[in-house]
Amino acid sequence: RARNVMQTPSVECMTARAMLSEAQGDLRTASREWEAVLPLLETQGVGTSLAYASALAELATIYASLGDAKRGYEYIHRSRMQRELQGYKDTRGALTAKHNEAMALWNLGELQSAFALETDVLNRRIERDSIDGLTARWNERMQRRDEAALPTAFVTPSALKEAEPVIDL
Repeated sequence: RARNVMQTPSVECMTARAMLSEAQGDLRTASREWEAVLPLLETQGVGTSLAYASALAELATIYASLGDAKRGYEYIHRSRMQRELQGYKDTRGALTAKHNEAMALWNLGELQSAFALETDVLNRRIERDSIDGLTARWNERMQRRDEAALPTAFVTPSALKEAEPVIDL
């Protein structure tokens, strides 16, 4: 959550209002309020901070909840890129942002891109030996690259190839 966005009283108030609207379930108002916070962060020089990345991620979540998968993807991608620009490419937060971007791609129907991004997330976690949250069984499956063992939330490359329609002209 974008709780570290608090920079000035104006941003603090706007952020609090956006969070309150979101907590009350008024996501449309929350999205407008978060959208109003972004330019303030940019003009204050905070537009290159992790607070800005968190605000972008907050908007991504809201738009995804509203059913606007395209805008949700755009904001989560910007959030991930912001984290990487700050040098947080292989942190847990950056990997979470990349995972969220993969899910956003999935929601857009970009299955191959989603699968590639999520595979990268898992490989980076395995490489870093920071697989907390992943079971030993999942780790074992990924190391074997056993496509049959992947969860059904992801379509494997071979399944994608089989699913592509072939039209003979």
